[in-house]
Amino acid sequence: MEKISYAVLTFLLNALWQIVLIYLIASFFARLMRSAPARYVHCLWVLALVVSLVIPLWSLSGFGGDASADAASSVNTEAIDGTPAFIPDVWMKATTGMQLPRLMGEQSNSIPYAPQLTLALMSCYGLLMFRRLCALRQGWKATVAMRRDAFRRDLSPLMRATIERCRAAFGVRNFTVLCSTQATSPFTVGFRRPIIVLPESLFDETSGDVRISALGHEIAHLQRRDFLLNFIYTLLCVPVSFHPLVSLIKRRISETRELACDEAVVHTARRHRVFLCPRARSQRIDIRYLL
Repeated sequence: MEKISYAVLTFLLNALWQIVLIYLIASFFARLMRSAPARYVHCLWVLALVVSLVIPLWSLSGFGGDASADAASSVNTEAIDGTPAFIPDVWMKATTGMQLPRLMGEQSNSIPYAPQLTLALMSCYGLLMFRRLCALRQGWKATVAMRRDAFRRDLSPLMRATIERCRAAFGVRNFTVLCSTQATSPFTVGFRRPIIVLPESLFDETSGDVRISALGHEIAHLQRRDFLLNFIYTLLCVPVSFHPLVSLIKRRISETRELACDEAVVHTARRHRVFLCPRARSQRIDIRYLL
């Protein structure tokens, strides 16, 4: 139990300041890449999310073997104000991965904490992880429910022609188009047998540009396998979801993902001589992720 406490405290201490540094670095490079294609900026923020989890976990590599013996030898059981307290050298261990002690002149500070406080901290962290996993489960159930509510609808000649045109333009044919009376915007479900769910109003849309831009946007998500990747990104966020900057990183990933799909639609439309009107190009039709 004591070894787990050291590991959890090390992970939390590292994540608190390392994620701030990672976010600042990613923001700096994102500003430098303002004129770059959105897919490259998207990759930058995905890398920031992965590094935000990997680097704090990397610092835990020192826990094991001699590290646990060193941790046990650094415990001080002297009473503080009459209350027994452990005084481990947590800060030195928490910064082993980033070699911060060398940058700070090899200074080592001890952080006093009571066993009850450690237990409370671990309980709060565990409860937060449990709530995140429950939210993920609820999101998955909501996605499945909306998928079940979707139904096949007879396609008009215009809609059928639009679907076939988008299939040929994007080179993606393994998908099914369904209709939903509850959806307010298009969204995709699945990655093995992907399904594009369109609002009922879109089937009655008379503008071909709007139909192509909406359907093309969703097909671009299928090309990028965004449904599966978004699920993976959500799982990566769970261990570090206590940090507020992780939510900002996840938001940047979502924003750049949508922009990348918009760029893919415009690029494909130009390549196949499908000219979209300004209204269709400027319309933001976001994929709905309930996870």
